[in-house]
Amino acid sequence: MNTTLSRRMTAPLAMVLSISALTLVACDKTKAPYGAAPDAITKSAYPAVTVDGSLADTTAVDYPAIVYDQPTPDRPMSVTVPMRSRADYDQVIMYQYRWFDAQGRQVGQSEWRREVLPARRNAMLKANALNSSATAWLLDVQRGR
Repeated sequence: MNTTLSRRMTAPLAMVLSISALTLVACDKTKAPYGAAPDAITKSAYPAVTVDGSLADTTAVDYPAIVYDQPTPDRPMSVTVPMRSRADYDQVIMYQYRWFDAQGRQVGQSEWRREVLPARRNAMLKANALNSSATAWLLDVQRGR
């Protein structure tokens, strides 16, 4: 058989095999689920206070001034976070604390609370954990309605 004829027959055969393989893959009904990608922000690097994007440039937290009272057997922990408006106008925000135990499991959350951040001044965002099993906290802040 000459080589030109051999090449002409090989190309269609390769195409048929490729289409067959694609069909088999497309019809596979037993696909494994997608695995989750690893998070680049680890637990130790996750911020204690998060704000939604609309507040990122107009609010600030004085982290060294956060008051954190450890829980005792008869009193749950409490946290006060000073948040300042960096804007020239008052800002209405909503905030919620989430509480975690020593293993990092969420053991409660506060109700969403409304607060007004006065123009260029601090407001104190306070909350107490719901029980004394909470040993850590996160604060979520969003623009108020």
